[in-house]
Amino acid sequence: MSLFKKDPGLKSLSNLKSSERRKLYAAICSQYGLSEEALASDGVASLVLPPEVKYAAFKSPHAQGTLYTDLEGVPIWFRTRDSELVPTLFTLWKYPYIVPIVNTHEYVIERLVNGSNLMLPGTIPPFPDDAKRGKVVAVGDYKKPNVAVAVGYCQMDLGGMTEVVGTHGVAVEILHVYQDWLFSMVKGAKIPDKVDVLPTKAPLQEQQPEKETLEQATQQTKEMDITTSLSVEDMDDLFLRATLYSISQDAIEMPISASLFMSGHVYKNFPPVDSNLINIKKTSWKKTAKYLKAMEKEDLLKLKGKGDDVVVVSVNKEHEKVRKFEPYKIRRNKSGEASNKYKDSTELQVTQLYKAHSSASNFLRLLDSSQDYYTLQEIKALVGKYIQTRQLVSKNDPKSITADEPLQRLLKTTTLERAKVVDVLVKQHFSPFYKVSRGEESTKPKKGQVPVVKIVEEMKIGRKVITKIIGMEEFLIDPEEVSSILKVKCSGSTTVANNVQNPKLVEVTVQGPHFKTVQDLLFKQYGLKPTWIEYENKLKKKR
Repeated sequence: MSLFKKDPGLKSLSNLKSSERRKLYAAICSQYGLSEEALASDGVASLVLPPEVKYAAFKSPHAQGTLYTDLEGVPIWFRTRDSELVPTLFTLWKYPYIVPIVNTHEYVIERLVNGSNLMLPGTIPPFPDDAKRGKVVAVGDYKKPNVAVAVGYCQMDLGGMTEVVGTHGVAVEILHVYQDWLFSMVKGAKIPDKVDVLPTKAPLQEQQPEKETLEQATQQTKEMDITTSLSVEDMDDLFLRATLYSISQDAIEMPISASLFMSGHVYKNFPPVDSNLINIKKTSWKKTAKYLKAMEKEDLLKLKGKGDDVVVVSVNKEHEKVRKFEPYKIRRNKSGEASNKYKDSTELQVTQLYKAHSSASNFLRLLDSSQDYYTLQEIKALVGKYIQTRQLVSKNDPKSITADEPLQRLLKTTTLERAKVVDVLVKQHFSPFYKVSRGEESTKPKKGQVPVVKIVEEMKIGRKVITKIIGMEEFLIDPEEVSSILKVKCSGSTTVANNVQNPKLVEVTVQGPHFKTVQDLLFKQYGLKPTWIEYENKLKKKR
């Protein structure tokens, strides 16, 4: 069925910047294997994409996306939030060699206009070799070579197929067809009798692997679309794309809290975009819980919980939108790793820091260093620099140093093995601190060693076994969130309260012996290391 059977509610058209137009053109050529040089040399580049382009968002009952037009408002290309770039009939009438054409009968075209997809028995072999499943193809009348009457997705590998009599199934899923709303944007438009333009003399670029080509093209178009200010519809579109990406590509361990699902998956799977633009408050849903409930209504996932306290218990990988979703490249930094402000939002970072005593202040001044806190690596670098610039390495034993007066006062000795210098300085003249970070949230440096989360299994009065988790907030873990997850994972009641022994700490209690479940949760979803978890089994003591 055409996406444009009814008025899709097209927003007002805006001019596309020349730089974004170049990105769009490059994306089209990359996606469809067109040679930019050949198109330019043959003077047909403007037939594929005119020099000046306008664009607008649309929203139909079946899809949302972006429509591109020329300066006269003639639609030339479109894409939905689930699709790649698709040429309109008007573009294919100018240059029909962008996509392969599957021919059919005139009476079948009438059915396409009325909303049907192209069924295999209604096609006419032979078929182009590149008419493959998932590819964009045109549908044409066999009496009018190269004249497209519809555009859609090929639903099976047609290349090499010679017989269609007695077959069944959808050959082409129609996206845009003659006489639909998109076609009616151009008053008085008629199907031409023929297309006279010749294909480019130079061969098409060697097709890249399908997935790679699609990723590159999609990445380029996303970069183009989101450099301008984002409307509510654009923001909604980005969030849905990132959710479809997460469901189709990520291994999500469930149940998972709403905040972890968003920060650990959705937010890190946005297409290339300035992360400062991304904000759930700028969507039509305004809140995470409302957004996830909307996704639940779409049957993309299932939730448990009430109000804003919800947990994602499953995702629907068999949903039609998920199955048809084509992954794109998420933004990468120079090292090739996914990069945006949400990338490490669930990745825990605990940094061991050291604060210098007053006894080390003179030594640090000699190095022009006056930081409040140092990492161990920074201290090693400073000491190494000091030893090198002052030439303190022993001539008789390169593994040892001969300390000068400032260093001697700190080490309390004249000679010392070089490998032990930092250890002595840190132990005697620095105090340990630690800092915890999770995404953009971080604590101030706290004095002491990195704390631990205690997991205690014990028996209450009435011989009820419970599991307590104490001190997780030190690692920027929300106890209420953990409580919601464990309620589902352990199929039991949970409570959140202040710890009796230390009221400054919060403890989550869940019914039953669930040490392994809690440990796995802290490891996999919250990034804790085994050394940061302390387990106490009070059940064995009572036996």
